[in-house]
Amino acid sequence: HLRFLVSLSPSPLFHRYYISSLARSFTSSLPPSCHKMTTNSLVHTPQASTTSYKLTSPHTDGISSLCFHHSRPNILLSTSWDKSLKLYNVLTNEMVCASSDQAALLCGALHSQLPVAYAAGLSGNLIKYEYTKDHSDTIVSNRHEKAIKSLRFMPQKQILCTGSWDKTCVLWDARSSAHQVVQKIQCPERVYTIDVTPDENYLVIGHAHRIICIWDLRKLGESLAVQISKRESNIEHQIRVIACGNDSETFAIGASEGRVSMNWIDLEQNNQKQYAFRCHRAREDNKELLYPVNSIAFHPVHGTFMTGGCDGKVQLWDGLQKKKLPVSFSYPSSIADVTFNCDGSMMAVASSYTFEQGARENSQGADEIFIERIDENAMKPLA
Repeated sequence: HLRFLVSLSPSPLFHRYYISSLARSFTSSLPPSCHKMTTNSLVHTPQASTTSYKLTSPHTDGISSLCFHHSRPNILLSTSWDKSLKLYNVLTNEMVCASSDQAALLCGALHSQLPVAYAAGLSGNLIKYEYTKDHSDTIVSNRHEKAIKSLRFMPQKQILCTGSWDKTCVLWDARSSAHQVVQKIQCPERVYTIDVTPDENYLVIGHAHRIICIWDLRKLGESLAVQISKRESNIEHQIRVIACGNDSETFAIGASEGRVSMNWIDLEQNNQKQYAFRCHRAREDNKELLYPVNSIAFHPVHGTFMTGGCDGKVQLWDGLQKKKLPVSFSYPSSIADVTFNCDGSMMAVASSYTFEQGARENSQGADEIFIERIDENAMKPLA
């Protein structure tokens, strides 16, 4: 017996106000045991984290994304369904600044050289926030016709990439204040998630209907990006997240049925080495509960990666050696996002209900961001 705890919408972060009535009717048909998380307390693997604490000034609604600065390990950006963006100094546990938009924010990114944060969401606008003394908010563009689901900033190329439900990805030149469009990519389906390899040679896009497209960025600037691969995920259900590995040759896919797939950029290697494994599952009343995998984060030094699921757990894996490592964390609610800082010394975890079971009167756990000071030795792959 398998029980899927997945969203009822075709998008990974659906518009909760539209779907709530459908979700209520669906969850009411499930046994009461299916309506609860598998953990209510904070439980960590011994020695994996030397210090754990919650950030002050939390969001008032679901947290949608987390992003550390490219070179400043203490600066963290968060976005939320409460329409707000917040910038934290995680070392002092202080909110540096905050701003808001007219609609829910689904993703954010930080400029690598300037005191600038980007955010986007349901409005379809790309918004630039200058977190200087006299901070200002500017709508860079409203070129997307529907919600922007994913943002990535490329520090070497100084390019910002946005992926939208309007079936486009746009590459923006962040070197100029006008943020001119470098290229607008027409996609085969709605964009759910994007990531860029660390060497910034490839853009990997995850779409609706399990479509994956890979674009070659190596000649971007001299010419346009070129699509080199279009494939179908080897996982049978919705793509929730894509994260590129440290080697710039691999990427991991997290899906809605508690499964992760390891993939290779090169199609020939992918056909030979691609594999998938089960994760974020639990047994209850002789049934297997399958929880969506919402986030994947590679450790910037050791190349192992964390997965965060709707079971409220964060688990460490060695993808190249196909091993589950003995490092895990448990939190009060669903894991909306997880990310490492630039030197791998800290991990930020968004413990926040992601509406995978629709609207609930008693959503378990508050919307909180936890900071884990990581023991680097615990992150190393198997010898």
